[in-house]
Amino acid sequence: MKFTNLILFLWFMSPVFLCAENEPFFSNKEIETIKTLSPLPKVQEDPTNKVGLNPKAAEFGSELFNDWRLSRGEEFACQTCHRVTDDLMSVRNDTLIDIPSLWNIAYNNWFFWDGRADTLWMQALGPIENPIEHNFSRAEIAKLISRDDHYRSSYEELFGKFPDFSDEVRYPIPAMPSKDNKEANENWKEMSKNDRMEMNKVFAGVGKVLAAFQMTLISQKTDFDVYVEGLKEDNKIKKQALSDEAKRGLKVFIGKGKCIECHSGPAFTDSKFHNTLLPETGIEFGFKEGRYGGIKALKNSIFNAVGPFSDAPHAHVSKRVVSLEAKSKNKDSFKTPGLRNVYYTHPFMHTGQFSDLKEVINFYSEMKEARKSKYPEIEPRKFTDLEKSDLLEFLKSLSSFNRSE
Repeated sequence: MKFTNLILFLWFMSPVFLCAENEPFFSNKEIETIKTLSPLPKVQEDPTNKVGLNPKAAEFGSELFNDWRLSRGEEFACQTCHRVTDDLMSVRNDTLIDIPSLWNIAYNNWFFWDGRADTLWMQALGPIENPIEHNFSRAEIAKLISRDDHYRSSYEELFGKFPDFSDEVRYPIPAMPSKDNKEANENWKEMSKNDRMEMNKVFAGVGKVLAAFQMTLISQKTDFDVYVEGLKEDNKIKKQALSDEAKRGLKVFIGKGKCIECHSGPAFTDSKFHNTLLPETGIEFGFKEGRYGGIKALKNSIFNAVGPFSDAPHAHVSKRVVSLEAKSKNKDSFKTPGLRNVYYTHPFMHTGQFSDLKEVINFYSEMKEARKSKYPEIEPRKFTDLEKSDLLEFLKSLSSFNRSE
């Protein structure tokens, strides 16, 4: 074989050329990686919540989610921060903390930035009794359902007969275990152990129906998903769903940027906790100890997956909490958020350090003002201006509201 012919043969057989006709931006190996990022799988049942996939529970949960009565002074509902419409769910951007998006929350393994909840239904309970959120109590929740014929009927259809909480002396309000509300805490202590357990059971049920509703909040198909379909089907039209800029950004995402090391899988999160050296803000909102504090709070909660209100305390998924150990190196670690619809979920990071995605990209590029830590998990990526712009275009393609059709 002549030397010229040999060179041509090797070129034609190279991995880059083999995929060049179909997709010139990526090698075969990169394409296989990209295919792992779409589509979102079917939502799996949570064994700790027997009503999690029950449509009636989701309907009941939706009603509670939008009910302003579930707060002190009837001034606050779940949808106050998590606005849900037919086309868009956004979060308040006037707070000093980044309120996590509820899109695709059904795929999470841990909840809150520090993972202080191990199930979606446990997570749903936290904001209700948080003094800077709903500022309500489990006793008031129980009374509300008891006095609302529709709510009481919905509860009984799912969980059985609703307890009689009409005795104001036996069941005072507000009542809950609390370090912040002295009156509620004293009232809670005065109740009998059995009465407290009955109220806790109702409270857990509220969390479970709220979770059932939130499990339905799955983001719609994006341009990126259409593009991946094109790769899998070798469909030229679908492979045009992403612009050249977005494709170059995707290459940065899975390559130089190493974003995929944490933002992996169809939900674009590994559901783990990492120390990315985020700059200090001076505002921690209970997240000061990161994953370290989250583990301690989780293991101490009566509502965790191995507790008395779990529907499957001995299931494999429940036993994760038993082996957890709070270690000092986890104090600056926070949960990896999913990236679907990320373009509309500003501000970013657990205390809203960054107002837009450009700031996020710039931080990971240069890591200026990064906090010091003994356990860093990331280093500056040194993106060029073009790479920054392309990466932003790719992130936009993960939002269903940006669909080009």
